[in-house]
Amino acid sequence: MRCNGFFFYYFLDDALQWLKLPASAAPAMLLQQQQDAQRRSNAASPASAGGEQSDYEKLKKTALTEFDKELEAVVPYDVIVKLVEMFDEQQRNDTRGGILVFLPGWGPIDRVGNMLRRLNKKLSVFMLHSSISAAEQARVFYPPPKGFRKVVLATNVAETSITIDDIVFVIDSGLSKGTAYDVAGNTSSLASQLIAKANGTQRRGRAGRCREGLCVHLLPKATYDRLPDFLPPEILRTSLDEICLQIKAIKPNEKCVDVLSQALDAPPREAIEHAVKFLKDVGALDPREVPTNLGRALATLPVHPTLGKMLLLASCFGVLEPIAIIAASLSSKSPFVKPFPHQIDELQAIRREYDRDDLSDHLVVLRVFQEWERQGCQVDFAMRHLCDNSSLRSIQRTTGQLSRLVLQSGFMKKVTKGEQQWYASRHKTNTGLVRLVLLWSLMPRVATMERHVTRMKGEVFCWDNKPCQVHASSVVSRKKQDEFKQREFLVYYERMRIESQLQIFDATCVSRIAFLLCANHVEVQAASSLNATHALEDAECKFGPFDGTWSFPSVEEVFGASSPSSSTTPAEEEGETKRPKKNIADYSAALVDNGIKCFLMSRPEATTLNALRECMDFYFSVSMKHVDAAGFPQELVNAIGTAIGFPVRLEPKPVAATGLERQPTEIERTPMSAAKTATWMTSTYSDDDAEDKLLGGEDDEDDGPSLELVDEQAEVLDVSDENRRHMLYDAFGDLAIIRRAMRMMEDAKEGLSMDSLLLSTPAVAAVAAVSSQETAAAAAPKSAAANTATLLEEASTPQVVDSTTQSTTTSEPVPQVVNNADDVDDDEDDVVVLQVAHE
Repeated sequence: MRCNGFFFYYFLDDALQWLKLPASAAPAMLLQQQQDAQRRSNAASPASAGGEQSDYEKLKKTALTEFDKELEAVVPYDVIVKLVEMFDEQQRNDTRGGILVFLPGWGPIDRVGNMLRRLNKKLSVFMLHSSISAAEQARVFYPPPKGFRKVVLATNVAETSITIDDIVFVIDSGLSKGTAYDVAGNTSSLASQLIAKANGTQRRGRAGRCREGLCVHLLPKATYDRLPDFLPPEILRTSLDEICLQIKAIKPNEKCVDVLSQALDAPPREAIEHAVKFLKDVGALDPREVPTNLGRALATLPVHPTLGKMLLLASCFGVLEPIAIIAASLSSKSPFVKPFPHQIDELQAIRREYDRDDLSDHLVVLRVFQEWERQGCQVDFAMRHLCDNSSLRSIQRTTGQLSRLVLQSGFMKKVTKGEQQWYASRHKTNTGLVRLVLLWSLMPRVATMERHVTRMKGEVFCWDNKPCQVHASSVVSRKKQDEFKQREFLVYYERMRIESQLQIFDATCVSRIAFLLCANHVEVQAASSLNATHALEDAECKFGPFDGTWSFPSVEEVFGASSPSSSTTPAEEEGETKRPKKNIADYSAALVDNGIKCFLMSRPEATTLNALRECMDFYFSVSMKHVDAAGFPQELVNAIGTAIGFPVRLEPKPVAATGLERQPTEIERTPMSAAKTATWMTSTYSDDDAEDKLLGGEDDEDDGPSLELVDEQAEVLDVSDENRRHMLYDAFGDLAIIRRAMRMMEDAKEGLSMDSLLLSTPAVAAVAAVSSQETAAAAAPKSAAANTATLLEEASTPQVVDSTTQSTTTSEPVPQVVNNADDVDDDEDDVVVLQVAHE
């Protein structure tokens, strides 16, 4: 008997009887038989008593073992298609009853859809998936053409929140796609999993909403009865980065492990430790797990810590507008729709068009969004570019919210009123600075492309030495290793294990010098001190620490066994052009994060690189201490832009109310000495007296980011207000030739090519070449000034540690840095000369 408004539910056992199919037609039935046999075996074995896993865990483990480690293998595709046929035949005279099929992902949806279309039945097939456009999703609510039956193939997005009025039949595969957190591997995974009973109840409730209905769960009844009542809580399935940061904001003196151990469902201790380590790497926590100024600021922002740091850095570098768009896209779903098979090549072509050989998924989204806005946010543009217009509008709203969050905060209060928006985006067209902000904020979420001599494509490794692949949707995924040029480092926002492969999404390739500037730890030592065991024995290098499994060319191979010029290579013995060896005493080695990567460069180059690194960290700490984006000097931004090969040009200031344009000749800002420290962003530096004199701030009682002074007896700088703007280091006190990143260290006219000095695969020096002090001394200040292309303000600096000599020096008031175009050879058009003239 059937009653209107009621529904009936059945299981896989019943479906096989209706269709008169054997148990072998459904893999889940075989799975159940194996489970029953294993249970009987365990019951008969005394050794198995106690410590038995739950039925759910054993079922999941067996499924992953027996079906190619993927639960989607238990989906009975043929049974689903035959059930659709049967329901359609039974209701031949009434096509008003729709059929809803729950499947775990896009792959099964596409497969079942193709099978149904080949039936030559009057079926109107719709797909409901989070990656398709909102307009396509809305079609499931419309009635099908007359004489056709609606069939909706959906994931668990149709499980709750929506009601499709004409659904009568529900076919439930018993699976869903969900995220899980692997504590041991510190990675998230997206894989099919068995549903819980609560999910089954929700799915069966989709039938019989407006009339009597019928639901078939395609799991054996015995298996369904042993499913857990609910899925594990989210705190056990996701990383704890944001949770730990909020805990430290509320209880800064308590350990995250102690607080979370009191939760109703306490997460594993290892998961908490991973989150704390990540926050330390980002700079939100100090080594004692105390919130820093940056950590306090990030805790007030309603976004992930990496996105919050991205926004703060963007306001310092003047790229807030593009970074806000990128951050908004990362916090929501991709604007690109899921392409059908015939659209895959078209979508790839669109991505390549907007990539412009930058190898950046972030810049692709940025440019597509900006073009969409320039064309009036038209739906037609979104459709032609395979984008979802509603997703683009969502990004637009989120972008506005994130921008206002920064512009209306105290971080911009020192900027002249009415110019905050201009100041925060004054370099918005400089893609090099955008890349640098992405890299600095997302560290250590970085991977490297390791080159192979015998292969077209290199191998990608994450920074924690895990092999991975770039997702097929990325513009980077199909690139050959030669197309990376000098950009073998990939920065990404998210990585996830899909099936058995770790994949990274939303990748941007960055230059080697940018990577060295943003790396968390760089140790510079004399090249002669390198361990002789670091000899490259295999042409194909494996990325990883110095544990004996891989290494790089020994110093003897580069400089010669006995003297800088005494040894010859086999190629030279065969008559090839002999290139002179370099003097090992003139070179330094930079070891990144305890030797994960190694770079060889001249000693002046190492000094210059380390100076920029120290300056970036120092002034960002100053900005956070004083809650002042203008505390990050414009002169430093200019120097960084030149170093990475993207010279800085200011965007025009907004037109004043009088209608006259104000020229951006100087960045107006309140001196740091006048800054009042916010209560939620205060800091005490390790040497209070020295730092207070240097920063012009008051003593604070709390602990924040510290700048250690290596030599406690070093002279303390008493910087006057007049020289407070000065920032360039003593390393810039000589003539420095810095190549653009794209051709850095390549094709040196004289001497040994720097490509021969690679210490890892790939490895490169941070700066191309730095001329001798004698050359700099010979350059007259007047001559340099006459050839000025870009004038940087005079500066004096905090104490600088020259890592090459391990000595602490105090820089004199500043050298003036100008762009000297006359000193560049005609055929070296990518060289930028920085001429420094001492006062």
